[in-house]
Amino acid sequence: MFEIIKRMKKRDERGFTLVELLIVIAIIAILAAIAIPQFTQYRQKALEGGMVSDAKNAATQLESLFSDDQSYAAANGTTCTATAAIGSATITASTGGTYTLQCSPGNTITITSDATTYTVSVNNANARSGRQTHTLTNAGVTSWK
Repeated sequence: MFEIIKRMKKRDERGFTLVELLIVIAIIAILAAIAIPQFTQYRQKALEGGMVSDAKNAATQLESLFSDDQSYAAANGTTCTATAAIGSATITASTGGTYTLQCSPGNTITITSDATTYTVSVNNANARSGRQTHTLTNAGVTSWK
């Protein structure tokens, strides 16, 4: 019995063969080839989700402005830019109320408005082609450019 255990110990001390190591490396390479494109895709979707969220949050602030002022005009030309940290811009209503726009890192929000309409454009240069600008209007129309 002890002799069998001694033989098993000797056999286990040999280590891995080159073929076994190459198979493990090949499996890791295949998994990486699958995972890296998926990660890039998830990152792009998260970036686009941030753009949509910033546009909706800006629209909420503009609707609050409208309930105060009965006009969107005070917001015309407002721009919020964020580079590495969250950015913010302030809109002041004619009644004295203030509304703060916040934008996610990498996003630039631009508002074009008159008394009865507004357009919120969120731009991010790092987004994929055809999705670098998200536009939202007070009529609820959204689009990507």
